[in-house]
Amino acid sequence: MTVINNAAALRSAIENWNEGNLDGYLGLYAPNIVLHSVPAGFPPGVEGVKEMYQGMWSSYPGSTIQIEDLFQEGERVACRYTVRATHGATGEQVTFIGMTILHFSNGVCFERWDIDRKQK
Repeated sequence: MTVINNAAALRSAIENWNEGNLDGYLGLYAPNIVLHSVPAGFPPGVEGVKEMYQGMWSSYPGSTIQIEDLFQEGERVACRYTVRATHGATGEQVTFIGMTILHFSNGVCFERWDIDRKQK
């Protein structure tokens, strides 16, 4: 049995994010991804995820993600992360901290759960 390094796939996606390559980042996700943190009203699948992140990039241009902890167990990857950004309209420096669990199949994420919050 071949073991796919899904943690490496997540690291690569985050590198794409940090380089400003949204399409490269979205390559992490299956077309029918279920991202449990997408707010109501967004289309299903990767198109809804793309719209959500385009909105984030519009509000917080140049945001970066730093992995704090990363674990893989079988087809699941868990990650604790920090997002640093500047609010485009106000110039306020913001930091979000969070954790996510991603479920993979054939090297792409098809389901993801998140919890995050803005640090004070």
